[in-house]
Amino acid sequence: MYWLQRFLSNHVLANLTFGLVIVLGVLSYIQMPRAKDPEINFNWINVITVFPGASAVDIERRVTDPLEDSLRRTVKDMKFVLSTSRDGISNILVRFNQIDEREFDKRVIDLRREIQNTYSDELPTDADDPIIFEIGTSNAFPSAMVVVTSAGDDENLRRRARNVKKDMERSMPMDRLICGDITGVDRVDDLGMSDPELHVSFLPDRLEGLGITPADIVDTIRVYFRDKSAGDLETKDGKWIVRVQGTSSDPSSLRDFPIVTAKGVVTLGSIAELSRTREEPSTIVRYKGQPAVMLTVTKQADANVLELLDLVNGYIEERNRYKSSTGAEIFLIDDQTISTRQALELMQTNAMIGLGLVLIMTWIFLGTRIALLTSIGIPFTLAGTFLIISTIGITLNNTVLLGVVIALGMLVDDAVVVVESIYQRLQHGLDAMSAVIKSLQEVFAPVTTSVMTTIAAFLPLMLLPGILGEFMKVIPLVVTLALLVSLVEAYWMLPSHILAANVSFRNPSKTQIKREAMTHWIRLRYTQYLLKSFRHPIISISVVLLIIMLAIGTMVSGHIRFNFFESDAVRLFYVNIEMSQGSSLEDTSKILEKIEKRALQELEPGELRASTSFAGQQFTQTEPLFGDTLGQVMFSLN
Repeated sequence: MYWLQRFLSNHVLANLTFGLVIVLGVLSYIQMPRAKDPEINFNWINVITVFPGASAVDIERRVTDPLEDSLRRTVKDMKFVLSTSRDGISNILVRFNQIDEREFDKRVIDLRREIQNTYSDELPTDADDPIIFEIGTSNAFPSAMVVVTSAGDDENLRRRARNVKKDMERSMPMDRLICGDITGVDRVDDLGMSDPELHVSFLPDRLEGLGITPADIVDTIRVYFRDKSAGDLETKDGKWIVRVQGTSSDPSSLRDFPIVTAKGVVTLGSIAELSRTREEPSTIVRYKGQPAVMLTVTKQADANVLELLDLVNGYIEERNRYKSSTGAEIFLIDDQTISTRQALELMQTNAMIGLGLVLIMTWIFLGTRIALLTSIGIPFTLAGTFLIISTIGITLNNTVLLGVVIALGMLVDDAVVVVESIYQRLQHGLDAMSAVIKSLQEVFAPVTTSVMTTIAAFLPLMLLPGILGEFMKVIPLVVTLALLVSLVEAYWMLPSHILAANVSFRNPSKTQIKREAMTHWIRLRYTQYLLKSFRHPIISISVVLLIIMLAIGTMVSGHIRFNFFESDAVRLFYVNIEMSQGSSLEDTSKILEKIEKRALQELEPGELRASTSFAGQQFTQTEPLFGDTLGQVMFSLN
């Protein structure tokens, strides 16, 4: 055991390692990205294709069907394909089977290639490039919901909302907020924002007199209303890039477009009325009775959601300073950081309570110095755990914090067993080194076995298949790492610190004498009660069986609820309506406004954070539903 004595007596190495782990662990904890859930890829792919001006029937026939057919023919391992076609937009959701990450990446490459080939060969030329993105825990649900409101549903609201969206899509340039430069926004989706349009209202009697059709007008506009690159031109002054600009937001720019007829060439302005307007809205959003545009912000996989929300709040505060001049105001109506903040507070509170209880109990039975040396094992173990999980790329999310909270109750078990054995030998007069060596020889096997059996109880959770297994495997991983780090603390750090502190009870103080007397009295009473239980085995066994039966009866009777995943407290709830067929979008919006006012009367003061109504759309657990007769009111609670 000479090598072990030399190792444990190397106090410099132990103290440097202890300090390094604490410092690196604290830095890792501070820098780890905060998130609500662990980063998990659901093996879902969303394909969105925009075809401006097309009806839902045309979208289904000319866009959705060709894309679906090509995917089903060539892409393997697809579990199902779900598509939604509505005016101007095709949305295809592809769910793959549970395959490994490398195989999934191959399938995504196949899907992207097939989508691009189909777009080039079969889709209409006016259709935009398909947007393809993977759905995971980071972007499946928005990290923040923001509304931009104005007194009127006009061009000013649309322009302000578009500027806010562009700012957010630029990953929130924090230098404008004098807060540093932080990125983290994955995408920003808008709801209720109608794009501007130029309307050409032709005069049928003039078209009939000239012998032309509306298709001739469409062909003319398609030819002239576009920007064209014409290459470059070499001159004596240098090379010039030639570009013909044909698009403009001014309707008067279309008036002189020539249209060839049987009676000669006429201008577009002579046979049609030109005006600038907005596209027909498919969704109406209202906030506090005012017109609004809602923006949903989703974060990147490695982004810190708490920092991102601080960024959003800072941006909103900065923009609202100018609301009197811009005529628009921004509100944060919901975010996904509440449960994460609560989990962080719970973990920190439990760690402080555990540290205090360990310190108090070990001081009562083992003395001040041993109590301090045992208690500092908790921050060491937590720091080591955070250092490892940060190194392997895991975010600090609710599931990780759950694993830490579970492990907190077991972190000092092995250290207490080791230090109690050392304490007993020091009381008998052994020197510190002999007490440490003999104690480690005595408790190494049982303590290690105890920790390994606990690890063996948690590790099988990592073998659960599917998305549930991806969520659950973080918990046993964190618990296992924490227990292994606690063994390092119990077998190395704690003995080295006791040797360095030169703990000895050869000349006990008055407090130590009282402590030993109290411990002797507790052992004596415990032994007496233990002997009584041995003398009456039937009564003792009956009491144990009665407790077991009561426990089983409580479970069978339903007094204990079975819920594999306890849900968060309700913070969001929705009121859905479906109007009668033939109802307009405006009718649905008016009814939603009445329902919202009635529902708000049932809420207590201080309960509501925000409420927003959507006419023309409903968010459901599986997919969003669209239609003029559908509506929804979202209530966000504090």
